[in-house]
Amino acid sequence: DFKHRIWTGSSLDGLNVFDGKSSKTILNGNLSFNKPVALLEDSKKRIWVGHLDGVSCIVNDHVVNSILKGVRVRSLMYDRKGILWIGTWGQGIYKYNPDVKGGTDFEKLTFENKMLPNNYVHAIHEAKNGQIYVGTGAGLAVYNFNPKKGQEFRFYGTLDGLCNTYVG
Repeated sequence: DFKHRIWTGSSLDGLNVFDGKSSKTILNGNLSFNKPVALLEDSKKRIWVGHLDGVSCIVNDHVVNSILKGVRVRSLMYDRKGILWIGTWGQGIYKYNPDVKGGTDFEKLTFENKMLPNNYVHAIHEAKNGQIYVGTGAGLAVYNFNPKKGQEFRFYGTLDGLCNTYVG
């Protein structure tokens, strides 16, 4: 993080931060984080943690906000426009703007609305050209924003040259 610390998530030990000398457990309320699998620091130096029960925002080592309670989160990505992309296990992607006061509006990208090849999202990455790459259990989705057409996804699978459809 910006303080040069190392954050780790563990199924057994929850969320920890190491400053080079000692490790400290970060609690979610009075409880350990349940399987924290995705971590990122955004441009405002907030730590975002994706876990078995949603997403939590940490400032100064304290949880200040939790969203998507009950949703199993697998991946996080903060794009150049300040949008937090939240990849889930079975519910697709939620796009969230954390800087909208009191914001709980999410844009949801799913298999059902033809934005993903399936709803199991393992990885999300933004390329230098602004394209968003999404690894799923049914192949790769590439997201592009076209000013004339809006958002577009192109899907790639084994017929396009992938060795299998799991992309993580």
